[in-house]
Amino acid sequence: MRIVVAGLGKAGSLLAKRIAASSDMELVGAVCRDTSPSSGKTVGDVLNATGMDYPIVPVSHAAGLMQAADVLVDFSNEDFTPRLVELCGSSSTNVVICTTNHSETQLRSFQEAAQNEDFGIVYAPTLTLGINLVIEFAKKISCVLPHFDFAIVERHRRDKPPVSETARKIAEATNADPPISSLRVGGYVGVHELACVGDNECISIVHESFSREAFVDGAIAATEFIQGKKGYFTMEDVMSELEAKCLNLEGCGNG
Repeated sequence: MRIVVAGLGKAGSLLAKRIAASSDMELVGAVCRDTSPSSGKTVGDVLNATGMDYPIVPVSHAAGLMQAADVLVDFSNEDFTPRLVELCGSSSTNVVICTTNHSETQLRSFQEAAQNEDFGIVYAPTLTLGINLVIEFAKKISCVLPHFDFAIVERHRRDKPPVSETARKIAEATNADPPISSLRVGGYVGVHELACVGDNECISIVHESFSREAFVDGAIAATEFIQGKKGYFTMEDVMSELEAKCLNLEGCGNG
């Protein structure tokens, strides 16, 4: 699988290194804004890493790079993502969107692009596989125990703005508009606690990411899912396929 990365920040740089070290994936290069100081450099230049002489190409000149790729993984930011979706649509290259805080209007435009053009999108603002299981559990608990009260506490690094999209996704899954308490202290990568409380019992679910490698795991799962597919998908679709394989519905279980 040939991959282009957009956004060489903390998570994007880990992804680029993981791909470069893999025998199953190939890093084609990276895409940046036309005004980026990284334009014309290599991934190794930006990451200060040897043996990573993959080009960083400005988006307006990236058509050739995209023709050589199967998937673009977007770890840039919400302002740059629409331009990347446009690029992927014009080159029929699938894309995994890992950026957050997109408006409903932007999300509709992504869906329309995937429906009207010859490429696939995974919208994956909530990336880690574990947190997607928490979201699934929240849906099931709220369905079976609708009389329970729900509350969410999240902890992130001191400079992360509240409230995280992950916390909002968990809240939506409960179908109960629960209160969200956001703590911004120290260097937390991410902790989310869901309390489901009835009169006679309580269920508490805690998920913690120890490093941003957990985001990379989710991004790779999404790229594997979208390979060869067309249309608009979410991490819920990715998780459903993984669950089907684990249940041996696609010949990949323990039976």
